[in-house]
Amino acid sequence: MLQTERHEIIMEKILKEQSIRTIDLCDLLNVSRQTIRNDLEYLDSIGKLKKVHGGAILEKKSIEPSFETRSNNNLIEKKAIAEKAVQMIEDGDTIYLDIGTTVGEMIPHLNNFYNLTVITNSINFAYQLSQYENIRVICSGGEMRNSEKSLSGHIARKILENYYVDKSFIGIGGISEKAGYTDYYIDEAEIRKLMINHSNTSYALLDYSKVGVIAIAKYADLSDIGTVITDCKTSKNIIDSLQSHGVDVITVE
Repeated sequence: MLQTERHEIIMEKILKEQSIRTIDLCDLLNVSRQTIRNDLEYLDSIGKLKKVHGGAILEKKSIEPSFETRSNNNLIEKKAIAEKAVQMIEDGDTIYLDIGTTVGEMIPHLNNFYNLTVITNSINFAYQLSQYENIRVICSGGEMRNSEKSLSGHIARKILENYYVDKSFIGIGGISEKAGYTDYYIDEAEIRKLMINHSNTSYALLDYSKVGVIAIAKYADLSDIGTVITDCKTSKNIIDSLQSHGVDVITVE
């Protein structure tokens, strides 16, 4: 296979998935790791992607992958992370669920709790939770982003300023040692920041593809979220960095 053909396949894959691993590209293209490293270094040098430890990411700070794409990517990891997150909840808790697709994987498991109150800025999540008689649902209100059915803006912030929760579960646009936690939409980043500050305990739910990604709007430093739940593919570098900032890191298979 010609080098230009490999580059086309690599770019097609990263545009679809936002992140790629060297080992997966070796299997896909049937070439050595050094060949893939050379390809990624070249594509990095011309600004097509950003080479990171173990692979590469698509570094576009203002473009978020579609909801459908995010929902389907790394689904096994997301489900495992969500199942572990649910284990942090107790009967009688008041919790905040933000709009992240990994957070959404928690919802099927919440029917097992008694006297649970859920605050959310996701219309989709609020509707799903309304099917459960044992859950009290509070929706933030605010301006709706149609593609996500998410609520944010001035009204949402004013409403949520009046609520405090036991635990918040936060989805991640990107995480890096350089920028901390970032998101693609400024108004939604402000909601995340508010609810982290209004939580007794906060949990960041993220799969390995979010590591090294820097979106446009920062909403937290690495030390601002108490616990990170991630999968075993997440790089040791970011795990070590989080732990050095006093963060508990839970990895799932």
